[in-house]
Formats: sequence, structure tokens, C-alpha cells
Amino acid sequence: MVSSNELSQAKRIVHIIKQLGAVTRWELIDKAKMSISTYNKLKPYILYRWEDEIQYDKVNATWSVLDNVTLSKETLQEELKHD
Repeated sequence: MVSSNELSQAKRIVHIIKQLGAVTRWELIDKAKMSISTYNKLKPYILYRWEDEIQYDKVNATWSVLDNVTLSKETLQEELKHD
């Protein structure tokens, strides 16, 4: 179980990934303004919770949006408001 603060941070990470389409691990940590330890703690949860929307490429250390997920900027803003 994740805390409400951790859930908020995870949603922020997913939002950044969806917004950019693809991002390296280090860029994501910088853009989310979080520590490496927090990122490492949340990564397994993010992979589980959003497995139908995003993916992580271990070889290139890159997060990306799955091909079948295309969201507009308005949709992303609505997702953040409702969560």
C-alpha cells in the first residue's frame, strides 16, 4: 500500500511520461524533482499500476507511453484534477 503522498508523486511521474511520450530515468527524476531513493521506491508500483499505459525499457533506462495510449493535453490535466 502506498501513502497519499507517494500516490501523488507516482501520478506526477506518470503525467510527465505521458506528457513527453518518452523520457530517460535521469530526466524523469530531474523533472519530477524527487530523490533517486523515492524514484526507486515508486518504480515497481508505477510499473504495476500503469502497466497498460506506460512501459520501462531496462536496456536504455527509458520510460515511454505505449503505442495504444494517446492522450491530449486536456485529458492529462483532467486526470490530475480527478486523482
